[in-house]
Amino acid sequence: MVRFRLLAAGTVFLLTAALTFAAPPATAVSSGATTSTIITKTNPTDRTYPGGRGENDLVLYTPDSGSTSTGTNPYGAESVVRAGVVVSIDGNDSPIPADGFVVSGHGEGAEWVLDCMPVGAEVSVKGKRVLARITPQSLVYQAEQLLAKSPKPEGDAATSAALARELVSKASAALAAGTKEADARPMLDEAVVLARAVSYAAVASPTTEGRALWLRLDRDNPKSAHQAVESARALNANMLFPETIYWSRTINPPVEADSMPQHKGHRGTDPLRTMIDEGHAHGIEIHAWCEIFFIGPPKIQDGEPSLLTMHPEWLALDRLGRRNANTEENFFYVCPARPEVHEFLLRQLEGLAKAYELDGVQLDYIRYPGAVTPDDGFCYCDYCRKTFKAEAGADPRKLDPKRDKELWARWNTWREDRVTSFVQAAHSRLHAARPGIVVSAAVVPDPEESVTGKHQNWLRWSQKGWLDLVCTMAYRPDAKGVENVTREALEIIGQKPPIMVGLGPFLGFSADRLIEQIEASRAAGTVGQALFSENALTPEQRNALSTGPWKNKAKTGL
Repeated sequence: MVRFRLLAAGTVFLLTAALTFAAPPATAVSSGATTSTIITKTNPTDRTYPGGRGENDLVLYTPDSGSTSTGTNPYGAESVVRAGVVVSIDGNDSPIPADGFVVSGHGEGAEWVLDCMPVGAEVSVKGKRVLARITPQSLVYQAEQLLAKSPKPEGDAATSAALARELVSKASAALAAGTKEADARPMLDEAVVLARAVSYAAVASPTTEGRALWLRLDRDNPKSAHQAVESARALNANMLFPETIYWSRTINPPVEADSMPQHKGHRGTDPLRTMIDEGHAHGIEIHAWCEIFFIGPPKIQDGEPSLLTMHPEWLALDRLGRRNANTEENFFYVCPARPEVHEFLLRQLEGLAKAYELDGVQLDYIRYPGAVTPDDGFCYCDYCRKTFKAEAGADPRKLDPKRDKELWARWNTWREDRVTSFVQAAHSRLHAARPGIVVSAAVVPDPEESVTGKHQNWLRWSQKGWLDLVCTMAYRPDAKGVENVTREALEIIGQKPPIMVGLGPFLGFSADRLIEQIEASRAAGTVGQALFSENALTPEQRNALSTGPWKNKAKTGL
């Protein structure tokens, strides 16, 4: 299940997702069938949200809007329609064609766009409804577009390309001669399958790049660690990011007296050891993915007390005294400023690095909860209020951002510095515990947005040498946006540290789009890709990876 949360213009978009997903169909619209849905807005003038596209909206943008593009933010999906046919799918701010329109969705609207309006679909608007249909011409268009990606195929790909073109020609001739669509469609369906295989074969597969998979192990399956390594081998992935510390529990047995307890479902096994031993035997690096300030449920886990039950004073509070993040439903955090919280979490990381031959440790949720308004912001626990007041002479809870601009800016910097001090200490102590270990962080891809929305200054961490690798979470449905946001980050920090792009197949986009995003990340100049998550990959996406951009084995080069 994917849950979208849309924020107003100028604020940070938040998206949370469980790690178990129902795989979406490759195309939700069956050939020949027409599907339709309600348009919630047409050419909106209220731009409270970027482009006027709000939560779960499906918006129609036409040339009558007076704008050249939709003006939307990256957190949705848009189909560009020209002369009644979908010619491209983007994530945001698509040009509005003079001879067509754009259908743009967020949340449920985005899912409809991705499922029902693939490239080549025939689309029309009737009143307040948009109608989409996959016609024989749609399939011809898809096959031609896919074959165009490989103008000079070789070997088996050349044979498949020739057969695809032959099938398109035969089907087109049959339709022209009066053959029913249903009788001609099997030839076109096969042509698209062949053309897609040709397009995957044409994608470069370098022998040096990082290919990582985030994953959560199944706590009820004692073989899940072995299966994770086998999945990585089958895909030619060379890095695994297993979720190791989450919900104030670990997947491994405690390594020290004050270690977090092991998740109940993993007890009696050591899946981290299994992944390290088996992964290293096959050239796969293991980087422990550790959630830092997000701590999970506040009371009981697996029938046992949680960390926050034992240390209720560590719970982060927002400006109104609320415990869970208003913008991240049911998410609870420990205070990112308390020294005792830092020390406890740092000891957990050190313990892992000392006990296991880890290739890396990745810091996730290394930030404050996101906020839409000042009242949503964190943390206003007693420690934060008293400490800041002692330093600045003001209770941060009583500050007015507009009236007290200098103090408010100081309060923001104070919080940012608390996160930064943890990263600096983590890098130092992890390298002392295991020299050569790679310390990385999963971060909001836009450095400015990361600071203003989450007090996460990963640009500073990078410049100071406190990160060895950055994984930007560029989770969006389009390829253009992935390339743009990545280029912008690389222009600022260069390759020190190197950047891997986090891509989001869990969003449900097609295998073709995943390949386009990988090519976009390479074009931007990154050292590799990390996919969120292994659990979310569909059979189509796995096939695309193993026959396309990941078909050759590769070393990370890190």
